[in-house]
Amino acid sequence: MSPLYDVTPVHDIEPEAKYLSMRINGKILAGTPTRADVVTESVSWGMAPNRASTIIDDTLDKLTTGIKLANKLYPEAGKRHAKGAMARTEALRQ
Repeated sequence: MSPLYDVTPVHDIEPEAKYLSMRINGKILAGTPTRADVVTESVSWGMAPNRASTIIDDTLDKLTTGIKLANKLYPEAGKRHAKGAMARTEALRQ
């Protein structure tokens, strides 16, 4: 997984930002790593594939809950960021 500073929706804030801070299964272009890439990267670190999938699912569930809550608490920011964040989260469920 990339460092926490990649959690910020940099692309939403700065559309010219195209690169992640570190590669995920060899991919560095933002928006290109897939769920399979995250699992493969995790396996390369010694994690079992099933464990990686469980952690991914748990993290995505928590992100979805957090996005919904943040959208309610900060509706102005939600108008700009919630839809894109949910789309990226859902894409990693595939």
